[in-house]
Amino acid sequence: MNLARLSVALREQGLGQPRFLIDRVALQANVECMSRYAYGERLRLVLKSLPCPRLIDHLMKAGRTSKLMVFHLPFLLQAVRHWPQADILMGKPLPDAAVRSFYQQFDAESGFAPDQQLHWLVDTPGRVEQLASLAGDIRQSLSVAIELDVGMHRGGAAMPDDLKAILAGISRSRGRLTLKGFMGYDAHIGKAPPWIHRARALERANAKFRAMVDQAIDANPDLIPERIILNGSGSPTCVYHDESSPFNELAVGSAFLKPAEFDLAQLDEFRPACWIAAPVIKRQRGVRIPFIESLSRLSSRDTLFIYGGRWHARPDWPAGMRGSRLYGSSFNQQLLTIPRAAETGPDDFVFLRPLQSEQVMLQLGDVLLIDDQRIADCWPVLQQSA
Repeated sequence: MNLARLSVALREQGLGQPRFLIDRVALQANVECMSRYAYGERLRLVLKSLPCPRLIDHLMKAGRTSKLMVFHLPFLLQAVRHWPQADILMGKPLPDAAVRSFYQQFDAESGFAPDQQLHWLVDTPGRVEQLASLAGDIRQSLSVAIELDVGMHRGGAAMPDDLKAILAGISRSRGRLTLKGFMGYDAHIGKAPPWIHRARALERANAKFRAMVDQAIDANPDLIPERIILNGSGSPTCVYHDESSPFNELAVGSAFLKPAEFDLAQLDEFRPACWIAAPVIKRQRGVRIPFIESLSRLSSRDTLFIYGGRWHARPDWPAGMRGSRLYGSSFNQQLLTIPRAAETGPDDFVFLRPLQSEQVMLQLGDVLLIDDQRIADCWPVLQQSA
């Protein structure tokens, strides 16, 4: 995307406040890249990283999937209304009160069947007991998947005895809980430090996942469903999982937009597809810092104050734009400095690349879809509260 031309185009189209942008061309290129790794039944879209119903609609159609991974109660309530056909795997265990709140607010007329289409994640025997108790209270069976710790160390069954205890709890529930599958998140491999041999680390993680699933099948064959979920990966590692992977589905979100924290070597074929566009309010010569103003004459840079700021993002355009640690940051009027030769001034736009999409996308109103330097569509985002 030509950001210099886009700055002019957004000003001409009357945009006067910060917005989150998605480049349609780059998004489509990333969809085509992803189709080589996760497509159809192998693809589960991560809603927290793509919290925009129209974006999810687009990716469901393009990827031929109706599978979602959800992490947030308000998003879950919106998801079952918006996609009653979806198969939903929770990406983290939720507190007992949050799970109960879902059933209190769930609209039975939505066409969504929680006992078949919603799979709660369990990480400990205690979480199993909570869900079994809830299932008894609401007189409805609950589907569960077991979280396995394959090296991320963020919870889940890490040792054979951990898994044995969780399986025993599911068995004791006497049908109130049904086992749907397993989830093993391996993002630690995708962002491993340089001295770690990633191929060997991936092999160890995959071997651990296989061994624990085999343990469950051997010890509790009656609990294992015919169509089992074997979920794992994530955007940092999706390209590593070929036909030899132990997973039959990959959870992917951020790679479709490639925010800045996903500028990883293994994702080089994916293109940045999202930016924050922010109008410039003021331009000042030099960089004047309170109490040391006399030093400003030494600066070869100029100052911009933009509309908004302090987003989880990094400056991207104009070239050479950056913040100032001495001045600090602001949610209201962020100070950015630019080379004096840069022509950007009041009412022009600057662009920042979000480090992540999952929170920043929710901070700036409707998402703007950009196609050939024009605003092609306006996509509402999910609500943070229910």
